[in-house]
Order: sequence, then C-alpha cells, then structure tokens
Amino acid sequence: MKRIFFLFLLVAALGGPAGEGIAQSAKAVTQKGKDVPTLQAVKARGILIAGVTMNEPPLGFADKNGRYQGFYIDVAEALAKRIFDGKAKVEFIGIPVEKWVESLKQRRIDVLLAPLFISEEQKNEIDYSIPCFVSGGLILVKKDSKIRSYQELAGKSVATIRGTRAERMVGELLPKSKVVEFQNNADALQALNGRKVDAFAQLDIFVFYMEEKDKNLTVVDLNPVHVSPVQLGVRKGDPQWRDAIDISLLEMMTTGEYRKLLDKWFGRVRGEFLDLALKTEIKTK
Repeated sequence: MKRIFFLFLLVAALGGPAGEGIAQSAKAVTQKGKDVPTLQAVKARGILIAGVTMNEPPLGFADKNGRYQGFYIDVAEALAKRIFDGKAKVEFIGIPVEKWVESLKQRRIDVLLAPLFISEEQKNEIDYSIPCFVSGGLILVKKDSKIRSYQELAGKSVATIRGTRAERMVGELLPKSKVVEFQNNADALQALNGRKVDAFAQLDIFVFYMEEKDKNLTVVDLNPVHVSPVQLGVRKGDPQWRDAIDISLLEMMTTGEYRKLLDKWFGRVRGEFLDLALKTEIKTK
C-alpha cells in the first residue's frame, strides 16, 4: 500500500508522460556501472517489445487480417505512448503460458501482458505491476446441458488450459471430474461445442465473452471462485521499469482512459464491475 501511495504522489509530481520522470533515475543507475535498466534500453531501441497472450479474446487475438486486437494490445499501446511521447511503438510477441516467465528472464520481451496471478514460485523469478483487473474461475457448458452446479461435474469431462489458474481450480474444487487439457481457448471451446467435453473451466473474463458470442453456451454458476488480482509481469530487480509501468497504469486509471478500455473489451456493465473491483483491490494493497 505504501508503494502505491508513493506512486500516486509521483504521478502528480511528474506533470508529464510517465517515462520522463523515471528516465532520470534510470540514467543515474547506469552511470554507477550497473546494467542498463529496461526503460533506458527501450528508449534507446525505440520500440516496446510486449509479450501478449494470443488466441484469447478479449485479451489478445489476431483479427481476420492478422492484426493484433484486444484489451492487452490497447494497454500496451497506451504504455508505449507514454514512453515515446505520444507515439505507440510496439512489437507484439505471442507468448504461450509455459514460456511466460522464461521470456521475461531471457529478455525476449520488456513486459508481459497476460492473465498473470502472483504465485509464490514466480515471486522469486519475476516482479509484478499493480493489479490490472480482478478475475476468478467459472464453468461454461452447452445451454442444453443438464449440468447446473459444480457438484454435478463429478465424473464429467472438464476442459482446461494447461498451466493456467483454471486448471488448478478444477483440480482443487472438482477432484472427481475428468480433466482434459488444451493449449488454448479456441481448441477447448471447439471441444465443448463438439460435445467432446462436458464443460469448460476458465477465467470469468473469457467465459463471459464466450457466452456473449455464442448463444448456445451458458455459465453454470455466476459466482467466480478463486478470485484474485491479475497483474502485468516485468523482470526481477528493475524497480525503475516496474515503477514506470505502474505510473503509466495509474495515470490511465485516474484519467478515465483505463475504464474506457475495460468498457470496450468487457462491456459497459462488466467494465464498471472490473473498475470498481480494481479500485478496491488497489486501496487494500
């Protein structure tokens, strides 16, 4: 909480794009003979390299023309505008879930924009931004399915995405169900629609989007489980870069820009809910 309060004060004191105020301290660190901080390296390169989750609308996906679209795409471009004085210079790299941490540690990307929850194992390997939104797990089924509760999934096949929080949720809450792992949402959704599985467990942000797009699907229970904040990922031991990301996010939140992105990709009602949940989560940190 102290760190977030400090960042709020710093946002007010900077009076300009987040990168400008942070860059000075980054330059000072370099002059002491240490490694070039990420912010200074990004500015010298002229491009922000953003690792994003792909094939997962509304967070990140490619449209019919092959262009990246989604909530995280817009967030990355907004971050870049603050770093590069109003110009969105971003290179997007689709990162599978099993490569998230490795891509940061090996400096393949500058920032990871994915449904990333804080875990004890990852805390020793990467750092996290302030919360971007709050999310929990839900179960999606065919509308004509007789399944109407979590308890009825015992002995049923439940699709999950390998390595995700939803996979752990199924293992803990539905130990008697048959877990079927998939690489991405599209494949799991295809299996559900093809009746190869009885249900699909995933984060609520994805489930509500799928239900809205496909009227043949419905949510089993509207109360998400294992609700936790979702954050962006940055390399360990680079506080200037982490603060630059956090300050940019806070600026977007205080100006209303962030709420517009929530509404755009999650819907007005859901966006309002996420906005309120986000403000509560940040205040309690």
